[in-house]
Amino acid sequence: MTLKQIFRPTIKKIIIYIIVTAIIYILAVSISGAGMIPPVGSFIFYPIIALVIIPPFAFYYFLSKFLPDTLVIPLSWLLGIIYIYIIFCLVVYIFDKIKKLWKEKPIVKPVLIGLVVILIIVIAIKIPADIERVKRRKRHGPAPDASIIRDLGQVRDIAEIIRDKEGSYISLCDDSNTLNDNHSTYGEELRTIEIDIMEKSPEETLKPVCFATDKSYCISAKLNWGGPEGKDYYCVDGTLFRRTNSPCISANGCPD
Repeated sequence: MTLKQIFRPTIKKIIIYIIVTAIIYILAVSISGAGMIPPVGSFIFYPIIALVIIPPFAFYYFLSKFLPDTLVIPLSWLLGIIYIYIIFCLVVYIFDKIKKLWKEKPIVKPVLIGLVVILIIVIAIKIPADIERVKRRKRHGPAPDASIIRDLGQVRDIAEIIRDKEGSYISLCDDSNTLNDNHSTYGEELRTIEIDIMEKSPEETLKPVCFATDKSYCISAKLNWGGPEGKDYYCVDGTLFRRTNSPCISANGCPD
């Protein structure tokens, strides 16, 4: 099969391409929105979706630095379609090569069968955890991470009020480095926020982490989905609010 044959657009190839791309985008929307991924092993879908979804957005952000919006949007869509079509054609080409090797090389059959068996075993092991995660997200609602982020935003507002009234952030956190639900004024509100974060967290028992000094504070909570960059925590401090790779470890600010 030549390169010309690989990338030649045929009716059959275009129809399959549209169907496969639509399925991947539907999965992407379900994961980023409701988080309702089918319980067949999320580790399979995340790399596929990242490969298809992230580059078109990267085209948009890159072009937006140099071109007006009237050109950026159509150009980014065009580049995204071309990129995805190239990926699709390469996958078809690889699949064609594997079929030939299957027929011509005896060693290929046991190797591929072994890999498929291993994959099925891994998926079978993950199914209970995925089912439980889906059930948990159904209980929590369509967007538990959005609720966690909103709760941390409320804590940030309370922190600034405490600083204005007391001249320090120290009373925002307790000795166990979580929210101070015994605060004389805002204890009940902080307790409600903490309970809500725990209910929305991946394990339903994870309290938000809280560090505070006179002049600074850092509060973080575990998220259910790491987002496109795989950052599993959301953090707020006196100057920032963002996703991070790890929880707060001190009052010096959100980690990277």
